[in-house]
This record gives sequence, C-alpha cells and structure tokens, in this order.
Amino acid sequence: MEDAYLEIERYNSYLLMDYHDIEWNIEERTEALKRTKRGRPKKGDVRQFQTGYYLSGRLLVREDAVNNALERCGMFVLITTLMDAKKYPARLVLEKYKGQGNVERIFKFIKNPAWIGAFCLKKQERLASLGYVLMMAAVIYTLWERRVRMALAVKDEKPIRGLNRQKTKKPTSYALQTVLSGILVLYMIHNGEMTIWLSKPLTNNQRRVVELSGFTANIYCGQWKMTDKSQS
Repeated sequence: MEDAYLEIERYNSYLLMDYHDIEWNIEERTEALKRTKRGRPKKGDVRQFQTGYYLSGRLLVREDAVNNALERCGMFVLITTLMDAKKYPARLVLEKYKGQGNVERIFKFIKNPAWIGAFCLKKQERLASLGYVLMMAAVIYTLWERRVRMALAVKDEKPIRGLNRQKTKKPTSYALQTVLSGILVLYMIHNGEMTIWLSKPLTNNQRRVVELSGFTANIYCGQWKMTDKSQS
C-alpha cells in the first residue's frame, strides 16, 4: 500500500495542472500466481497467491479556476481610435471589437503573400485607392460565398467538397477559392485574336462550384479579337 502512495506522489510531481485535479483510487487485488512448470500440478501442491495494488484516477475540473480564466481571457483592447470615453465606454469598445470576427475572417487573404505581394505606395492618394480596391475585393469575396451558400440551401441540392475534401453546404469563400485554385487556363494570341481554353476538364466538384456561383464552364474558354490597346 505504501508503494501505491509513493507512486501517486511521484506522478503528481510531474503534473502541472492549473485547471484540473485527479481523484485517485487504490484497489487491492489478491491474484493467483502462474505456475512456472508445465503439466498438471502434483498432489499436495499449494497454489501461490500474491496481493497487488492498482491505481485508477478520475480527472476533475476546477470550476472556479476555469471560470476565473475565462473572465480574464480577451477582456481588453490594446489600441483604439475611439477616444471619447463617455460616448464609447470600455465595455462598448470591447463589444465592437468582439463583433469584428466575420470582417477579420474575410480580410485574411490580405495577409497571404501568394495573393498580395509586398509593394510600396509613396503617395497618400495611392494608399487610399488601395484601401478602396481591397474593400471592393472583400465585398465580392463575401457576395460569392453568400451566393454559393444560398444555392446550396435548396432542399435537394447536394453538398460540395470543401477544405480537406469534406462535404459541406456552408463553404467559406476561402474554401471555394481553394477548390478553384487548381484550374489552369491556357491562352494563345494569333492574327490579332486571343483564344483561351482549359488545360484539362474541370472536376465534378469544380464544375459544381462554378455553376453554384452563377456561371458555366464556358467562362474558361472562348475566342475574340484584340484591340490595339489590348495587344500592347
């Protein structure tokens, strides 16, 4: 029994748990020892037994510690431009910040170097123009997601495969972009005419995303004459 308590103390010394406790239980068991010799036991042989102690534990949550941590988590705003403390008290500023989750999710693509590379804008007017371009891109990005989700909301419409090929009826715009990112469009300019076509047929999933977006696969193929300005 003493060894069991020593084992509990040794195990607890390795644990660094701020939000949990372990309720230990020591069970005493008397079990028969296995015979070392083969065959049937001889007449008069006494069967050997040994007593062992088995540990089992139950994980308990420290409700007070968890609640205190949740109350402290995310309860501050580091920087804000809302300087009027009477009009915008601390609680209102925090509520407005917490409500920006959907907006910040949309602007994730700005941080992706594969989409937007690093460049320098020397004039304030150019920086403002870039802001409008990004805002319009975010609007289109959001409307695309909304249109596909509305199309998938139809009763008999089957889900598409989004990220990690998981079926979904509520894909994000990022998931839609990922599905279509594998499409390669080729083009050729000859005698003042441009021709575009797909390097390979669309997959069924890609075709569905295009159609749910309100288009057909024909947007990836066509031929038209080029003006002097477009050729330059």
